Amino acid sequence: MKDTIQQIRSFNRFYTSHIGMLKNNFLDSPYSLAEVRLLYEIGEHPTVNSQQLSEFLNLDKGYVSRVLKLFLKDNIIRKVQYDEDKRAFYIELTEDGDRLLKILQSKSDRQIEEIVHPLHIGEKEMLVNSMRSIKNLLSPTRSALSHNSYFNIIHFSFINKNIYELDKCECHYFT
Repeated sequence: MKDTIQQIRSFNRFYTSHIGMLKNNFLDSPYSLAEVRLLYEIGEHPTVNSQQLSEFLNLDKGYVSRVLKLFLKDNIIRKVQYDEDKRAFYIELTEDGDRLLKILQSKSDRQIEEIVHPLHIGEKEMLVNSMRSIKNLLSPTRSALSHNSYFNIIHFSFINKNIYELDKCECHYFT
């Protein structure tokens, strides 16, 4: 188990520095990665409230509140009263916020393009499939069958028609 933990931590250190997640100003914006992620979620969910953002992203309510105050000050979000409950508010992007989010998404797309550009098509598919596998294995909603990691890797490879990947990967069964 200790080796598994070390390998995961090593990968996390590599990936976070590789895509610039450790910079205070993510994607050359005035915002951190967590703040940009909050902005993204507000853009994706038109009637989201601060409680939902906190729960969805597993962020402290106080932190979310402080970031939302910053966003309000910067005029990139607005609070809108619910019609059915005048005491409650949801959050939406302003035109400036929508414009900023589109710019940040475009920068993020370009950054990923630069990272994967040197890879061959098969390597890109392997990368994406590996990311899907990680997401599937760590998802809190995965099925009871997913406790067998070896089964999942094989099953996932067949689903994605990348059977050739089985020859290239090390499959371990962890209990």
